[in-house]
Amino acid sequence: LDGWASTFSGLEQALTNRLQRVVSLAVGASHTAIVTDAGDVYTWGWGDHGQLGHGSFRNKQQPRLLDTLFYKAVSYTGRDANLRSNRSRAAETVKIKEIAAGDDFTAALSEVGRVYTWGSGRKGQLGNGIFRNCAYPQLVEGVKRKVAQIACGSHSTCCVGDPGTVYAWGIEAMLGQGKAFVGHGDQATPLVVPII
Repeated sequence: LDGWASTFSGLEQALTNRLQRVVSLAVGASHTAIVTDAGDVYTWGWGDHGQLGHGSFRNKQQPRLLDTLFYKAVSYTGRDANLRSNRSRAAETVKIKEIAAGDDFTAALSEVGRVYTWGSGRKGQLGNGIFRNCAYPQLVEGVKRKVAQIACGSHSTCCVGDPGTVYAWGIEAMLGQGKAFVGHGDQATPLVVPII
């Protein structure tokens, strides 16, 4: 086997040895992310926009555990050494149940219904209020409801919050705001999509 298939086959065997199985899979333009039934995330591929979430902009040819999700409520400086030294101060581990990917960014849904994003933010698709790339997971704080589902387009993100409220952010044309919103530009914070 070559390329992606051999990488996934090796990961599958390693997870089987740990009694874990893959429950969610997402493929972006040049990266892959999976979630195991233990709530762990593994990513690999190109990392040039931070879409792998490991705190760097480097490529990873083999699946790597996304250990940056171990550090909820710990400030992250962007250097792996500092991140690892803060592990003991983590408030809790974030367990993920669903993963989605756009062209060069990733979104994850936690077991408690919170959305985390990382990677390219140039069109606002990370939902963190800024139009910059981020190489580690950040909580999307603008979604105020528990989220049940996430999805990504090439440069946009959507989610369904309880009780059926749809949020969208990213490239202007994908926000579902109608003609009145055209010309307002890309959106870096979640907007409620008006359902008719």
